[in-house]
Amino acid sequence: MKGVRSVIKKILEKDLGRYVDIVANAYPGFKIVTPDDRAKMKQRLTDLCTDPTINVYGVYRGRELIGGMCTYGFTMNLFSVPILVGGVGLVAVDLLHKKERACRDMISFFIELYRKKDAALVALYPFRPDFYRMMGFGYGIKSNLYKIRPGDLPRGDSKRHIRFLKAADRQSFIQCAHRFFLDHHGMFEMKKHEVDPFFTNPEVRTVVYEDARKIKGYLSFIFKRTDENNLLRNDIIVRHCVYENEVVLSELLTFLHTQLDQIHQVLFSTQDEFFHFLPRDPKDGSDSIIPLLAHQTN
Repeated sequence: MKGVRSVIKKILEKDLGRYVDIVANAYPGFKIVTPDDRAKMKQRLTDLCTDPTINVYGVYRGRELIGGMCTYGFTMNLFSVPILVGGVGLVAVDLLHKKERACRDMISFFIELYRKKDAALVALYPFRPDFYRMMGFGYGIKSNLYKIRPGDLPRGDSKRHIRFLKAADRQSFIQCAHRFFLDHHGMFEMKKHEVDPFFTNPEVRTVVYEDARKIKGYLSFIFKRTDENNLLRNDIIVRHCVYENEVVLSELLTFLHTQLDQIHQVLFSTQDEFFHFLPRDPKDGSDSIIPLLAHQTN
């Protein structure tokens, strides 16, 4: 509304349902359609905010909520030093108030919020890279998607330490993820709400490498049918691959290799620039040639 000043503050509990409606319209791909969908999303936001490092802020014009966002206080490994990094997500604006600077105001508020907290960096997913670059954000390392036939992954001598993740593994699993965070520059420490899906999401499968009652690596994945007319033709999409050494990686890859009779391709999304040296054949199955003369791998 012209002439009414915008105020950004934590969303009042009574307005959380309104924020869910805004998110549902801003992101139709989330498929928040039914009252049950909305109730689940509202509960998810309520649960997230039990973490003191996570907050939901809204843009108010008068008494009307016209947009909102979630802010996160992350811990990042910066050359072996843990630092605070501010994060933001679920930025959504009412469809009736688009192009009224609500989004820009929220992002500016977010940056200033973490500047006051002495955060070294802020981070977000740039669904509009051009918009966020104009606001001063940069680009991260490229992520590469590889599509590898299971039989082209190296098969080691054993997979005897591999088993499926169990509910009782939670503490050992968190400790493994934390050690991986401590050993890798640029990693974010995993939050509770990021751990939960490993144990609660029925679509996610996770196998772990366990030795002497200690988890030293894990592979989390989902299945995806590659042909709607063929229920036996599926891919494995790897969501997380964590390993403490090459022995652990070897057994995890051996597990994937041995799925070759039922799995068409294994999809890896990775920032590892040397991943193409791992499989026997790194081509993605398209047989495409990139000019002037190079095989398409990713």
